[in-house]
Amino acid sequence: MKPTIIIFLAMSLLVGAGFLTWRKDTASLNDDATKNIQAEDQNQSLELEDNEWVWLYTELQNGQKVTAPEGNEFVISFDSKAGRIVSRTDCNSLSGIFAKDGEVLSMGEFVSTKMYCEGSMEGVYVDHLALVNSFVIEGKTLRLIQNRDYGVMVFELVSS
Repeated sequence: MKPTIIIFLAMSLLVGAGFLTWRKDTASLNDDATKNIQAEDQNQSLELEDNEWVWLYTELQNGQKVTAPEGNEFVISFDSKAGRIVSRTDCNSLSGIFAKDGEVLSMGEFVSTKMYCEGSMEGVYVDHLALVNSFVIEGKTLRLIQNRDYGVMVFELVSS
């Protein structure tokens, strides 16, 4: 009788240890899955359209970095319903049209107010926008990629 009890107790301990290990592994998998879902939700929650983006800088292919003036002077938004771009600069405001297909982005027909401002970076900004042909959103950062690998304009989501 004693050997049967000892075998029963030994088997119970082995099964119990296996169950605890299985629960620990399952809990770890659940935590990883939750973290992945949360990360995907953060990345998918931002769209190009219907948000405001402030220009930080443009990094050119030759390594030169063109930095925007401090402050939220250069802000762009993409109106999904009208298919229009609206932007303000350190001098004027401008608008144009856009179309996107996946990450491919085309913009054009820019019009702007014509006030003259000494030292404005508006001309550089508009020239850089005219070269954009695709985009990527990573977290709260929008990267407008210029054609022929000329450079990348980097924007940040304007806080609501």
